Amino acid sequence: MKKNLVLGIPSGSLFDSTVALLRKVGIEVVVNGRNFMAEIRGSDIFSRAIIMRPNDLPLALKNGIVDGIITGLDMCLESGLEKELCIIIELNFSKKSKVPARVVIFCRENDSDEIVDSEEILVSAEYINLAKTIFKKAQVFFSTGSTEIKVAIEEFGFRYGVGVVESGKSLKDNNLKIVKVILTTPVIFAVRKENLEFQIFGQMLKGALEAEMYQLVKFNADSKDKDRLIEILPAMESPTISNLADGMIAIETVITKETITDSIIAIRKNGGRNILVQNINISV
Repeated sequence: MKKNLVLGIPSGSLFDSTVALLRKVGIEVVVNGRNFMAEIRGSDIFSRAIIMRPNDLPLALKNGIVDGIITGLDMCLESGLEKELCIIIELNFSKKSKVPARVVIFCRENDSDEIVDSEEILVSAEYINLAKTIFKKAQVFFSTGSTEIKVAIEEFGFRYGVGVVESGKSLKDNNLKIVKVILTTPVIFAVRKENLEFQIFGQMLKGALEAEMYQLVKFNADSKDKDRLIEILPAMESPTISNLADGMIAIETVITKETITDSIIAIRKNGGRNILVQNINISV
């Protein structure tokens, strides 16, 4: 029976990667034009999605507008609502990569690495509350964007910027440098009240991300070659071995993508045949 639960998903830079992740676990988010309400297909847990700014999602969850959210941990901490939400799982991805983003303090390349906190210092911050945990005396101004430019151009008057980065390349390209990492901020799946279905759903999301690093390898071999084949397999766990009707054996194992080429060569050299390699959608 389909539940009438609502999932809050982030608009902006995280939207595409979030929808792609949901698709990997069999959930389709059907968006109608610019409507912020979307239909969810492929799951009986959530029936609808609301698309909104990531920083609004924690409050929407607290107030019961949505029943679960996918957003950055930074948004929960900035809102001060992290203790009122139940974080089911942390997900290591960001808008462009599979590593969590960082909230950082940055300054011009030629400035000191030591943070100066005094009344005459101006800070342009995308995270006012997080910035104020570091800057107790400086003047902190909210930045709606272009934070790097405001720091890079001295005439703006800002000594420091507080913002989110993935690789930090954009800072380097603008002659800026990181002087402090305030926090590493994974994407999270959070709910108001924990239950088993939400726990499993969270594990599926994390499993879909982890599965991208592995492939399933299947092959046949003579039974006499079993021991040496098992010895060379860099498996997550012990391989699955089945006896075939013709006296052969079938072996299945999971191998990291970065070792797949060498592994197939080794399998073939040690008697493996009819080798099949498949991508994995979810590992739970």
